[in-house]
Amino acid sequence: KAVMRATHDTKACIRYFYKDAAVNGNTYGVDTNWIFIGGASAGSITALHTAYLDDTTELEQRYRNYLRGFDGGDIEGISGNPGYSSRIQGVLNVSGALGSVNYMDNNADLPIYSLHNVIDFTVPYDKGYPMFIPSLPIVHGSKPISNKARNIGATYQLETINEPGHVPFKEGGDPVQPIFDNMMRDASKMFYRHMGCNPDAVVTGVNLNRNSGWRIFPSIA
Repeated sequence: KAVMRATHDTKACIRYFYKDAAVNGNTYGVDTNWIFIGGASAGSITALHTAYLDDTTELEQRYRNYLRGFDGGDIEGISGNPGYSSRIQGVLNVSGALGSVNYMDNNADLPIYSLHNVIDFTVPYDKGYPMFIPSLPIVHGSKPISNKARNIGATYQLETINEPGHVPFKEGGDPVQPIFDNMMRDASKMFYRHMGCNPDAVVTGVNLNRNSGWRIFPSIA
């Protein structure tokens, strides 16, 4: 239920940007042709289901029964901004999981970048119970997600960390910066290629406005 509610809210958020671009002059400067989504841990679980769960017939019967009494029984939910798309163009998955990799069957056009510890006691790298709690549903982690992406012909990349851990951005209280930097570099390159761009020609431009402070934005060389 928590995953479905988070997914409904996220879909409503994406619809908001489509709506803003259509009726408000695109307040946020979002190119709705290229909306990507991602997260880590619970955020990644939400992003993955937002990306791939787009048809109620994909759901197990018990989840369909739940939807009938919640949010109008629809996979889009009623969190806001109805009538607009919630379509995205790719997903970044850090230590996340799907309820079933079968949700991916009709999404071969979505590229996915995954980063996961092989030994993860919170969200399984393979197939299993989150946090080893058998009362929770079995989920499919980054390994079966990447295998499924390969089988359906989707663009994918899986980076594994061969040591115990979860959401590998921190070690104790200290950031593990190389892991984060490498992920951002590799994921960005994969998504840029999906957009038809040359990732080696993408640079960061900086514009200083002394009245409002620094603004950092990507530009194509």
